[in-house]
Amino acid sequence: MTITNSGQISMYDINNEFRYPYSQIGMYEARNGYYGGVRDASGRNPLISNRNGGAYYSGYALSDWYGFDNGASYPYVYCYLQESGVDVNMRFYFYNAYGATNLSEAWFFGNTGPWTNVGANWGAPMRCWDDCYVYWHWFGWGYYYNYIFVAIYSTWYGYIYLPNCTPAGYDYGYRSTLHSGEVWYCYGVDDYC
Repeated sequence: MTITNSGQISMYDINNEFRYPYSQIGMYEARNGYYGGVRDASGRNPLISNRNGGAYYSGYALSDWYGFDNGASYPYVYCYLQESGVDVNMRFYFYNAYGATNLSEAWFFGNTGPWTNVGANWGAPMRCWDDCYVYWHWFGWGYYYNYIFVAIYSTWYGYIYLPNCTPAGYDYGYRSTLHSGEVWYCYGVDDYC
């Protein structure tokens, strides 16, 4: 269960997140793991200090706990890039749940996958409520109008971005929020068309 993103937060909400709804726990104890670890998979997290351009939050204020989900699972973003007859390139940006950039200019060129874990490849794990921006760009070799398969498949929603078979010379981009346990499969493949 996720703590609310707005409105009033009480110690009951934090107790409930740690599954101690009828016990009295303190902020210090909750923040410092006395009732179980504060899991890292939630992008809204009282222990993440680099929020929204570097503002520091200690985790000791009730407002630091907005949106925290101690039961969250890591989402994953995978890349499948294949160029046999035309140039296909993909760039990834990751933004944390507070708007700060966790990863930028993470380019994939040539062939990779299936399936290359983008976060693991660049040392930048994703958390639920983080945003991912995927960008496809042609750098100029091969015929501009050769078709490439461009898509993002989500294990939560099916195809969330599907220009399908489109000219390699066009630029494409998609940005959205990742959910707990969601997996994205991002395609830039020229021999599917």
